[in-house]
Amino acid sequence: MIDITKPLIPQVQKMTNKEFQTFVKRPRFIEDTDGIILFEDPKEDAENKTHYSTLLKVILPLVLAYIGLAFYCTDNYHHFLKEFIPFYGAGVCIVWTYLEYYSHRFKLHKEVNLDPEAESNPEELA
Repeated sequence: MIDITKPLIPQVQKMTNKEFQTFVKRPRFIEDTDGIILFEDPKEDAENKTHYSTLLKVILPLVLAYIGLAFYCTDNYHHFLKEFIPFYGAGVCIVWTYLEYYSHRFKLHKEVNLDPEAESNPEELA
């Protein structure tokens, strides 16, 4: 039903809720993620794709700033390692795990709440 060589968003917007649920429950492997076209307009398509280099330019300086602040607030290198590593490791594990679970369960995969027999909302499906 879906032609992956054509823009996906317009195709998804034409689906019924039942078709959409079937579509998302059967993942497809695509070799080239850069080849995925979301929108017909190339400019809109490029603007709506996440660029990880941009995310790293924001996140990496914040992480390094917090590590530097933690080092500045400790007495010596040994104290820094003794206190920072367990708290940072636990924080990353707990916070990252929670954020991943929350975003995937409640924000990204709302199709589980769709009524298959209800009228579809093209904007919600997109």
